[in-house]
Amino acid sequence: MLISCPKCKTVYMVNAEQIPDSGKKFKCFNCEHIWEVFPQDLIPTESEKSANLVKPQIIRPAVAIDNSDQNVQQMFEKMSKDTKSLFSYDENAFNKIRRKLQVFLTPMMRNSIIFIFIFCFTFLIGYFNRYDAVRFVPQMKYFYDELQLESLYKGRDVIFRMMNVEHLDKRDENFVEISGILTNKGKYKVELPPIKFALLNKNGTVEDSIVKKMTMPQLDAGMSSMFRVLLRNTTIDEKQVKINFCKDIESCEDAETVAGRKAIEAEQQKQIKNLYKQRNYRR
Repeated sequence: MLISCPKCKTVYMVNAEQIPDSGKKFKCFNCEHIWEVFPQDLIPTESEKSANLVKPQIIRPAVAIDNSDQNVQQMFEKMSKDTKSLFSYDENAFNKIRRKLQVFLTPMMRNSIIFIFIFCFTFLIGYFNRYDAVRFVPQMKYFYDELQLESLYKGRDVIFRMMNVEHLDKRDENFVEISGILTNKGKYKVELPPIKFALLNKNGTVEDSIVKKMTMPQLDAGMSSMFRVLLRNTTIDEKQVKINFCKDIESCEDAETVAGRKAIEAEQQKQIKNLYKQRNYRR
């Protein structure tokens, strides 16, 4: 069955079963005019009676069959524009960046970036919490030592207790004996750095000093360690004792002390070499 637009006279094919008795509204595809069609408005065609024409199974109400070539060309142009609009969209800047990243970031590259991120995150956690890690797992200290990272606090929460200073006479020489106890009051295991003991006169001049490395290099929480040193007392004037921790032995010793210690070590190495030479000569 055929219907015709009352405004532009464009003809359309419809199925008569789609038109109820109460009527149905249609919109012209050409001029966009809306009108109401009733069953009595349907126009039968001779093409429906012809055996050479196959009756379509599904007929769209918005497809025009006007015999005019110009109307057919306009119909196909508009249909092509509508079809293009279905598969095209306005791509914003965010979608462009996301599409480029999807092309650039292959699955292997994404997995590599995730692995590197997890590794760096784990390393940072282990670095900033290394003191707690060694506290709960002491074996972790060897791992941090290989990385040359400090994993124990040096001298933290360590206090001096029961300090005692006495004057001693040995072989016509006067000495000052300094003794006491080091106690770790903290909750972490600490490393005991070298301790410098200095004997000062009234003017603040150092008469004698010594850097002592503790026999216990590490001190657990709540544990204590005893120390005892002797300093040479050259005068009978009133003296002061100064005690402080050092980063290492060489940073605390003065130039003369360092030179003297190195000379003693060199002499000891020389004596050892001579001893080996004598043993090899006897053989």
